[in-house]
Amino acid sequence: MPFSKRKSGLSVKAPARLRRIVPALLDWFQTHARDLPWRRTNDPYAIWISEIMLQQTQVATVLPYYERWMQEVPSVQALAGLPEERLLKLWEGLGYYARARNLRKAALQILEKHDGAFPRNYEEVLALAGIGPYTAGAVCSIAFDQPVPAVDGNVARVLSRVFMLHGDYRASGTSEELFALAGELAKCAAGLKRCAKPVDRPCGKLTESLMELGALVCAPSVPDCPSCPLGALCGARQHNAVSRFPAKRSRPAATRHRLAVFVVTDGDGVLLRQRPASGPNAGFWELPSVEITGQRGERRLLAQAVPGLAVSRVTTLGTGSHAIMNRRVAFQSYLARVRRLDRVKDFKKCPRSSLEKLPLSTMTRKVLKGATHDGRPPF
Repeated sequence: MPFSKRKSGLSVKAPARLRRIVPALLDWFQTHARDLPWRRTNDPYAIWISEIMLQQTQVATVLPYYERWMQEVPSVQALAGLPEERLLKLWEGLGYYARARNLRKAALQILEKHDGAFPRNYEEVLALAGIGPYTAGAVCSIAFDQPVPAVDGNVARVLSRVFMLHGDYRASGTSEELFALAGELAKCAAGLKRCAKPVDRPCGKLTESLMELGALVCAPSVPDCPSCPLGALCGARQHNAVSRFPAKRSRPAATRHRLAVFVVTDGDGVLLRQRPASGPNAGFWELPSVEITGQRGERRLLAQAVPGLAVSRVTTLGTGSHAIMNRRVAFQSYLARVRRLDRVKDFKKCPRSSLEKLPLSTMTRKVLKGATHDGRPPF
């Protein structure tokens, strides 16, 4: 029964099937792999940085961040000594900022426990801050050509379809089976004896080929099955059931919010406050804002956002939207001109020159960009 709820397991036929999958993937990858900067090196530091940046972030978005990062922070030692404000500025706009903080924590661990050399042992890599089984597997296989599994969303989707694995791939039972299948594939790569073209570092190339196939061909919604090198080996395709794998998971309903955001300026600077050291956007700087409830004018909203402020004029700048995970924010922005910004509780006056150095929240950057006149902020 092709759609029974039992797990596929590693059946008697699986080893032969796995051995056929590996050369098919590696041959395809050698022809179709994208030329990406982190694929031009075996440096574990560079590969680690790319893997952390690519978590829940598209390649096109990551490319300029990665290149800028590697120019300014080219080593574990440079990362360990990077001030937090600069760390966040380099990461500004990538989101999920705990990733950046964990990078620096891990760099400090590498200095303290491994004399500054990136560890080669899988368990030691896994013990670093911010690194889970996928990232540890990716670094160890790609940088050191070790036969260890690395299962991210792309790999999970490919294997779920090829082996027709039922259940949410994030659930413990299914994820364990995926990990086992990926591990068997890695062993096959390590013992590979034939491919259409010679393959250097086959374990690392296997990891990259699985991820690349999921990104370019075995897409979530509209997979390009005719172009897939695993078409003859894919159970879901053979049973015309690709859309059924992997199992869909329910997502929490999005919450919606309306904010009034204010660019408060005396002509020399703009009013900002720093987010707390924990919580969303921790350590980032943002414009004053307040949630809009009911019908209130902009002056009353500003008085709530910045109590005690003497305002000479408030004008409307525009509207915009912003999304953070399942939080959807629609904002109305205003320009508020005041005479002096010397002392405002909980806020800091920041001159234009500081804005280029401070890590700013994404919504703040959007509002300030909309507040420009002839390419310059109105202060």
